[in-house]
Amino acid sequence: MPPKQRVQGKRKAGKEKAGDTLLLDGARGPAGPSLDDSIHEVAKRDKTADKAILGYARFDLIKYYDRLVFGEWNNRPLVDSQVQSLYQSFLANGADRFNPIHAIPLVVPKKWLVEGSYSQDIDKRQELPVLEISSSAPKVWKIKAAGGHHRTKAIEAWMKKINKEYEMQLAEERNVAGLPADNIGQLQIEHINKAVRIRLQKLAGMLEYGGQWMVTVFDESQIDEIIGLHISQNETKHVYMQSPEEGLIQQYKMLSATGKNWSNVEHTTAGGIFAKQNELLAQDYVFSHLEMTVSSGTHYIYSPEMQFNQFYNMMFSSYGGIVADITMRLENRLRWCFNTISYDSRMGDAEMYQQLKQAHPVLAAISDPLREALNSVYEKHLGGQTAASYRLGNTNEDIWSKAYLRYKLDVIDVMEDYVRDKKKTQAMNDLSDDVQTALEGCAAKASLVLRQRDNLHDFVHFPLMSRSVITTLVRNLSMIERSIFEVSAWFSPLLYMAKAHGKDWTPGSASADMIRAIMCHPDYDPEQRMYAVTEIISSIFEMFPELLNMEGQLANINIPRRVTKQRELQMVFGIADDGKERKRGTQKGKKKGKKNDDDDDDDDENDDDDEDDDDKESYDELEHEDGGEGTGSWSHRKERLRQREQARIDSLRAEAVDAQKILNGGTKLTSVKHYNLYQPRSRESSISTDAVDQAFRGQNLISFHTYEWSATTSGSRARRMRVLACIAILEQTVVNAYRIGLLDDDRGGAAAVRLAIQDNTEKYRVVRPTSRKKLSKLTPGNARKAAQITPDHVDLTWPDQIHDAVVPQVDFDLEVELKSHKRDFLRVSQAHQAQNVINLVQNSRIAWEDTTGAVGLRDCPALRPQVQEALEALVKVLSINAYIQRQSSKLPFDSNLPPSEGLDVLYRAAEDEPVISRIAKNRKFVVPSRAEEAVLLEAEARVRQKHRAGSNGASGSQCDSHSVTASINLHHASPIHPPLIQPSIKHNTCADVARDTGLAQPPSTQASTAHDALVLDVDPAPSSLTGRRPVTTDLHVGPECPTSPSTTRDPPVLDINTTPSPPILQVHPGSPWPAQPPTTHVPASDNTCYGNSEDYIRPVEFDDIGSAAVSDDGLEDYLIALKDVSHTKQGNAVPRPRPIPRGGEVSRHQSSKETWNKREASLSVSSTDSYGGNRHINGKPNRKRRQFGEDNVGSSGAALSQLHEDGDNIITQLA
Repeated sequence: MPPKQRVQGKRKAGKEKAGDTLLLDGARGPAGPSLDDSIHEVAKRDKTADKAILGYARFDLIKYYDRLVFGEWNNRPLVDSQVQSLYQSFLANGADRFNPIHAIPLVVPKKWLVEGSYSQDIDKRQELPVLEISSSAPKVWKIKAAGGHHRTKAIEAWMKKINKEYEMQLAEERNVAGLPADNIGQLQIEHINKAVRIRLQKLAGMLEYGGQWMVTVFDESQIDEIIGLHISQNETKHVYMQSPEEGLIQQYKMLSATGKNWSNVEHTTAGGIFAKQNELLAQDYVFSHLEMTVSSGTHYIYSPEMQFNQFYNMMFSSYGGIVADITMRLENRLRWCFNTISYDSRMGDAEMYQQLKQAHPVLAAISDPLREALNSVYEKHLGGQTAASYRLGNTNEDIWSKAYLRYKLDVIDVMEDYVRDKKKTQAMNDLSDDVQTALEGCAAKASLVLRQRDNLHDFVHFPLMSRSVITTLVRNLSMIERSIFEVSAWFSPLLYMAKAHGKDWTPGSASADMIRAIMCHPDYDPEQRMYAVTEIISSIFEMFPELLNMEGQLANINIPRRVTKQRELQMVFGIADDGKERKRGTQKGKKKGKKNDDDDDDDDENDDDDEDDDDKESYDELEHEDGGEGTGSWSHRKERLRQREQARIDSLRAEAVDAQKILNGGTKLTSVKHYNLYQPRSRESSISTDAVDQAFRGQNLISFHTYEWSATTSGSRARRMRVLACIAILEQTVVNAYRIGLLDDDRGGAAAVRLAIQDNTEKYRVVRPTSRKKLSKLTPGNARKAAQITPDHVDLTWPDQIHDAVVPQVDFDLEVELKSHKRDFLRVSQAHQAQNVINLVQNSRIAWEDTTGAVGLRDCPALRPQVQEALEALVKVLSINAYIQRQSSKLPFDSNLPPSEGLDVLYRAAEDEPVISRIAKNRKFVVPSRAEEAVLLEAEARVRQKHRAGSNGASGSQCDSHSVTASINLHHASPIHPPLIQPSIKHNTCADVARDTGLAQPPSTQASTAHDALVLDVDPAPSSLTGRRPVTTDLHVGPECPTSPSTTRDPPVLDINTTPSPPILQVHPGSPWPAQPPTTHVPASDNTCYGNSEDYIRPVEFDDIGSAAVSDDGLEDYLIALKDVSHTKQGNAVPRPRPIPRGGEVSRHQSSKETWNKREASLSVSSTDSYGGNRHINGKPNRKRRQFGEDNVGSSGAALSQLHEDGDNIITQLA
């Protein structure tokens, strides 16, 4: 039946739709692929431009630069930063000058060109003909360039760099060729033949091309304005600009794909981002960290810590090696939960755990959503906003243990929920069989991994890895960055002098080099060194309060700065850069230029005159001692000082030359083996066995150096050995200046950390031969007796040879140390802000006392006195307000600010500035001779022993609370230990510079106070300040220190603020806010105009140094002051709250055998784990972390143990 015909109803007028009428076309036409109209227009222009192309050629952009006209269609300004970026790219990636993609468009009349000087074959590249201009062109012809101006300048700079390198290599070849044949060693010959000449050949070939670049030649007659604008555009609109971190990852992937690693990364001459990427990839620990990061998907790549600059700073900080180590271990723990091994509850936990560790992980099962879920659990219980975050990995803290228990339970729940959701959505069926198997048992395996408590070498007290763990690590470790550097230098002794080695040694992070030093430490059993590393890194987290306290110690002692420039370093020892004796006139610097031999005497005279001007203020007081006999007495005294200074320089030079000879006689290596970071090794470079022990200072430091200094490099071996000798001597002297006192502070964290490392790693050290002999005599039937014998391990050898450290008498509380650290950090930030205000005013011409208008900022003009007074009043008010802000409470605005709470600021020197300020700013770096240092150290050791013997007779509480204020009579001070002129803080005058210029970071006192004053050799009698503008220096007499009754006059007696360190090296001034933490990588810069050069030498008089060793009374007073200054509210020190000291005698930790009870030995051997080495099946060793006394064993530990037991029971039931 046909369908019923539809009846058309009548429509109302005006209601018809347009589709029902004939107003619209009946069909739209076929819909095919189409592009934007703008793209069609671009395609048309491309066709027109292609028709105008005559061909391709090579063209020398440098030779004919003046004949090129840039900016005809695109008048881009020549930006130097863009040129530098291209130049650095050429250095890093090479100059891809004949790639058609990079061809430069040239528009030229066709009749100007020589036929055959261009080609239509674009694939010829470097075989293209050179473009030639015919004689029909004008005599002064010009060619329009539609782009390439920046590339032209960049290739010019690149060619200059290549030519300079060629000249240097050629000069090296000529120097060796000009030497007598008998003086040339086999190593030099091999270096010239295998390195220098090959490089010369390569450079010569690169220079043959000159400034040639591939160009696209257009016929000018076919180029109108539109096409000209078209070909001059940059084609970057459709190109993704790669970020620096992405470029780093791509370079890592390329190295890995080609079977290369960090040891195959060659040094680049480029700078900027390219150099930083190269430096990162050349470090073994960074390469391993990138391997973990890239293989884990995108979870870590887009985290804030992977932003390139942050990543670079993190990896090259002192804690970069620890971050790489911890993240690798925690990521491995996470991967142990995802494998194809079936979880068998009938199998023992220990056996199952070992199988999980050795199984191959299924990385596809650890998806990004699962990692994000685990990261959320971490943020909830252990993240940066929780109280447990500051206790990361610290099993001694109940807060961490309880939070970690809740974290473990939630991790298991999250894994179960993730798998359950996969099954519900049928997504599990889309996964491979291995991924399904790995996900099915991940929760049960995680419960087994997380409930491990005895395998501390697997970091079982840490969470599973996620990106927020890195954030917490960086935050916590950055708070103790200086302490980590110092601890690392205990094992790798020349870390502080890394920059002085030049490019030959780039250790990277200090903690990474510490690991290398431990892996080749002869006292540790090679099979146990990996466990020693894990023990020390665990100690860093479990002793976080001690390290925070140590951070304050290092800030207070103001460690003397090292000379890290090779030229200046040799000048300290009186040696010129060529190895010869440095003449006095050569210290003026590079600007002085070369002079004839006839001018040498004039140079010396000029140098003497300059020295007179610098030193006269410091020697004014010597006239008082000589009875004020006038010029004759002064000249005689000055000449005697010069003779002693010259004797000191001669002694240092002789010691450095002797050390150089010893090092030259050491092993000579033609190549260096590359080891993985955690691979046990032995040092290949060694001093000859014929050398006498302690032949020079620092000889033991070189024996523990991680740098293979005997290997062949491009530089002169004689010069490298000479520099290394100076490095070792200087570093040993600096170490003696501060580290002895640092470890002698029984209320400081440094001694606690040192003893914990020494004691906790005892079982990993080699066994003494006598102990092995006893064990070997036991028969198999005497198993019980063998178990009772404790092996006698060797004592740990410290490279600095400081083997005595006091037993701490303070228990360090995290809350107290955190508050002190944050308060100090806030005070430093406030001081920085106040200094910015001062600098802004001082640099403004409106504040100067100048009416001529001709004075510039470099002249450091004096401020108008009224402006100076107003500025000082402003700083005083700011200091009060800053103090109120630091208290975190509402306090009344009281003008009676504690002296130690003022802000440390620096004012510009004025013409009428007191002598105290000028002397403080002119302090120089002085290295004592070996004889002088030996006498001083011997005298100090006797005084310390005497003071220690007196302290042992008193109670612990009396010893700890004992505070001695050493007020030393400046006029009658010991010649060896005169005090430093240091007024108390009252920030209202320019005289405050006397104190502030010596600060590297407030709160600060001087590390080498007595030696500073020795260098200054001053006697600030009241007459020293006469004739100057009245200022308030706040020099006050210590009320507890009587003056000598035999004093003929009464000079002022100062409260001396010192710290526990022997006064050996001179500290030189720094800025009043904290300098950058020590680093082995980025040179520290000091841009302040108030300090002095760190390497400038100043004469010093060691007057009657022999008598000081006989009479130690003055020295004893000095050391007593050192004992208590960092714990009192004197002068400049910011008060750091201390916990209540524990009772007990103050004893010395002479030997771990004498002080601590023997711990149980773990001699059993099992299968190797993921990191190699042997596992101790007895589990957690009896490690001494923070509690050093028997009276610390109490209910807290028992409660913590019960907490662990309950948590393990719960997790076992869940599994």
